Amino acid sequence: MYSDEPAFASGNSPGATHLKPSSGRLIPPAYFEAILKATQQEAGLYSLEMLLDNAGIAEFSPNLAESKRTARASDISRMMQAVRHYYGDGGRGVLNRIGRDVWRYLESGVGGLDKLKILFWPFASSDMRRHGAIRLLERLLGLPKGQFSLHPADHDLILVDRASDPTVEQKADEPVCWYTVGLIQAIFAWATGSEHAVEEIVCRASGGDACKFRIHSLG
Repeated sequence: MYSDEPAFASGNSPGATHLKPSSGRLIPPAYFEAILKATQQEAGLYSLEMLLDNAGIAEFSPNLAESKRTARASDISRMMQAVRHYYGDGGRGVLNRIGRDVWRYLESGVGGLDKLKILFWPFASSDMRRHGAIRLLERLLGLPKGQFSLHPADHDLILVDRASDPTVEQKADEPVCWYTVGLIQAIFAWATGSEHAVEEIVCRASGGDACKFRIHSLG
């Protein structure tokens, strides 16, 4: 059972919050819109609006074009924290599905050349496709090259996420990046045609210098 420390404290009225100013890097609008759409698909419009309010970011409309500011990494982490608090033990599965659906929305905007290089290049191995996929994911998430890296570990791989957006301003007793697990599973299945078992083994929210995921191909 996880126990994470809130990034906000409740006020005197329901839904009132006292938050630090949003921090971290700016998030590409298309990426944050994908998170909103995936959360609405999983939880429904009413619950999405409630989660935004609970996270202290109610200024973000489900229609991102109506929002007054650009999202930052801390807005993502607050949203993920609100999901964990609302769903309790069920939050793990909810966030995993949101991560998978976010990739589905992002993938719809992937250009033909990227698809050709990753999916259809005749001599590309599964390892080459996975490396191509994380470079593509960096671009879609607005990250500099090198924020994700893959490293061999016996018969598995270790993916290092140095950006760790869901952990900004968060503290927890155990790994909490279940959303990222779903996102990794989805993009690697897309890139290689095989499902992957993904487990977060180090989390920045619980004291790591980066988030690290053990990955095993099931194909």
